[in-house]
Formats: sequence, C-alpha cells, structure tokens
Amino acid sequence: MGLMDWIVRRSDAAPAARTAAPAPVDVRVHSGASGPGIYEIPREVIAQGGRAVLDFLLEDDQLEELMHNGSNEPLLVFHQVHGTCRVNYTLDLHTCQDFIDEIVSAADARLDEDHPLFDGSLPDGSRVNIAVPPVTRSGPSITVRKFKKRAITIPEMIRGNTLSAEAAAYLWLVMDGFGAKAANVLVVGGTGSGKTTLLNALSWYIPNRDRIVIIEDTQELVVPQPNVVRMITTESADMDKLLVNSLRMRPDRILVGEVRGPEARTLFGAMNTGHDGCVGTLHANSARESLHRAMNAPMSVPLSQLVGLDLVVVTELRRTPGGAQRQVIEITEVSGLGEDSARLNQLFVRDHLVGELQSTGIPSRLRSEICRSAGIRSDEFQRMVTARARMLERIASQRGDLDTAFLRLLENPPQA
Repeated sequence: MGLMDWIVRRSDAAPAARTAAPAPVDVRVHSGASGPGIYEIPREVIAQGGRAVLDFLLEDDQLEELMHNGSNEPLLVFHQVHGTCRVNYTLDLHTCQDFIDEIVSAADARLDEDHPLFDGSLPDGSRVNIAVPPVTRSGPSITVRKFKKRAITIPEMIRGNTLSAEAAAYLWLVMDGFGAKAANVLVVGGTGSGKTTLLNALSWYIPNRDRIVIIEDTQELVVPQPNVVRMITTESADMDKLLVNSLRMRPDRILVGEVRGPEARTLFGAMNTGHDGCVGTLHANSARESLHRAMNAPMSVPLSQLVGLDLVVVTELRRTPGGAQRQVIEITEVSGLGEDSARLNQLFVRDHLVGELQSTGIPSRLRSEICRSAGIRSDEFQRMVTARARMLERIASQRGDLDTAFLRLLENPPQA
C-alpha cells in the first residue's frame, strides 16, 4: 500500500474513538539522558523495507513528527512522551525519492533544482515540508507533522499537569462568558510548546449554539461544535483577507491558527469593535513578549487596540527526566494601558519548585467585566470556579473514557 493510499484511507475513515490510540505493537521507546531518545522498530517490519517502516511510523498516533534529514542519517521522530528520538532505521535514497514523488504529484506541484522547496498539506491534514538539492547538501530533507483527528481534552491536560483544575475552570467560565461577554484570548509559546493543542482543548468550552469561523494556513484545529466554517489561506487569499471576510459572516467566534502578520491588526480591530470570543495563537515566550511582538512590524497593532485582548495564556515545552512535557506557565490578563505599553495582571503562574500552576489571588478585571455583563456577583463567579474545578479534577482522576464524562459535564455544569 502506497503513502497516498494510506492517507486517503485514514482521512476517509470513520472518526477515531475518543480515547488515546495505542502505539503499534512491539515498539520500544527510550528517552535519551542528554540527547535524542531511541525509537526501536521491530525487526520484522524493518525486514519488509523502507515503505513498511514509513507506514509503521505514520500509523503510530503517539508520534507528532517524522523527520528525514538527508542521506545516511537515521530517521527521527518526535514522540508525545519521549520527545525527539532516533529511529533504528536509515531511509535509502530510492524509497525517499518515491515517497517525495507521490506527495508532490498528489499536490500537483513542482520540486526540482529550480523549485527546491515544497510546503503543503496531505489529504489527511498532515503538514509536509520538503527541501532538495541544491538548498540541501546531503540529499532530500522531509518533515511530516502529523494531523491529529482526536484533540487532547482539558481533563487529560489536568491529569498530565499541563494546567491546574482551577485554571481550567476559570478559562471555562471566561471562554463561555455566560452568553454576555466571551473572552478574547491569545495562546502563545515557542515552537512545539502545545499552542494549537491547547487552543483545540479550549474550543470545547465554546457553546454549541455559537457559529465558529476557523482561519488557518493548514488545517490543524479539530473542534466538536456543529456550526463551523473552515477557511484555509491560498496564494490569492491570505490570512488578512480571510479574516476581513469572516467579519461579514456573522461569527460568534473567530479562531485564527497562527497570528504573525498584518492580520493581527484586523484581529485586534475586531476585538475592539464588539467581536468577543476571538482566539488565536502566536509565537512568544511570555505575555509581555507577545504584546511587544504584536505592536511591532510586521503586525504593527496600535497600542490603543491592545485593550481589546483579555487574556494571554503562555505554554512551554519542558524537558524533564520523564520526557518532554508541555505546560501552561502563566495566564495573564490585559488590565489597561500605560504610557507606552499595556498593564498586565498575572492571574495564574506556574511554580516550578512545586510543579503546579497556581492562582496569584490578584483581582481579575475580566471577571468583573463578565459579572457586570452577565448580571452575577463576583463571589458567585468564584463559587462556580470552585465547583467546576472540583468536577474537572474528579473526571481527570478517573479511569476509562474521560471524554464522555467531560461532555456530560459541559452539558450540565455545576452552578454556584
């Protein structure tokens, strides 16, 4: 079975079960003490040749990326738990070229000495980047970032200490906004820190009644709601054009896969003109850095528009003795404007000594605004945070199907 046959079969298949898919049988993975770990493919698979090895890796749902760095270099993968691992197999040039030809041909693209770069997506939504000589010196380079049909949910993130139950409950209430004022949120972090994964998880908090418009360069977001419009950028329709168009589609929520250019001004403009519930991702290592990036080229968002943003959620990829771990390290709100920058309140900060994301106890401007808009008291809001945190923690601690219990909770949340 060829690569494209596998991709089409996988993309046409019925939705996967809402539980984590196991790794292929007999695979062994070891974290590295000071470098890449080891991903051992069974000998019987290796005996079948390079295409069997590629199929084996593509079938493992615990792998996020597959990397070929050139001739005579072992394949590399990025594992959900063990991080970057060296595979016990080196892809031969002939198999590598067949693999590339199928991908480029299916995309009706050109890849040669005059056009040595290819960046696109596969039919199942996986992103693929290919570079060939003369821009690479040791043969073709291939990177496949696998598309996940099943998104990790909030209870799983609580179980894995990505965020705390209290922070998850707070985000639930501000993302929902009681139908009166949904928060505008940026999820920021470095490459591979889990920004899109967290945005996916937060999207479960959006009520089913809302119309959602999703704008991305390549499809990565998986949302459970029924009323969703997906738009993908093209050469003639960049992210800014799609964002402008989305404002004419009566959206209740706008989700932007990655903010990095002039579309930032349009997005912040929408936040300031009544389009609540806008959520996007951005590359930055802290809340302060994200706003600094937003104000400077190529985004160039005016200082006066920063107040349209409510929350910045910061993610980080940490290397631990147990492997790679993605964590939320701060949740910060924009509380107002200073002379040359926004004023920020850190509502939750991760204490790395304790290993937990903890509330700072600082009064939340956003909470006050939501309470005023929804006609509820501040103490009532806090009681709902406590009640929902308790329920989320209970679900995260149980065995079995977390998603079904989470869906039930979303449909019937505890009140104050």
